[in-house]
Amino acid sequence: MPNNAFEEHQEARISKDAAFFDHDEVCDKSNPFPHALPSLETFTSNMKKLDVPSNFPIICYDHQGMFSVARLAWMLRFFGVGNVRILDGGLKKWQAEGRPTFSGSQIKHGNSKGSTSGG
Repeated sequence: MPNNAFEEHQEARISKDAAFFDHDEVCDKSNPFPHALPSLETFTSNMKKLDVPSNFPIICYDHQGMFSVARLAWMLRFFGVGNVRILDGGLKKWQAEGRPTFSGSQIKHGNSKGSTSGG
């Protein structure tokens, strides 16, 4: 059983190219409160590392159903990402409906559907 969000992402996600968004990294680390909104520079730098073009549709979800996904969707919209959606029920519901999941390393987003899981 995975013990962290990245391991969960590697074990099961909704598409081969779903990017893992790390809330512990993409935040204002100088703020005493966890997961404080990052600077535009930090946000942009991390989105470039994820290789997610700003015009891609992004589907946000997490493994709990609604643990960190709302924060991720809000942050993306705050920084001007326009086509952001939240997957109703998250990965739990996806799997309960018998939909396919993928595991292993993420592929690059050249032909991505733009899904992003939040940790």
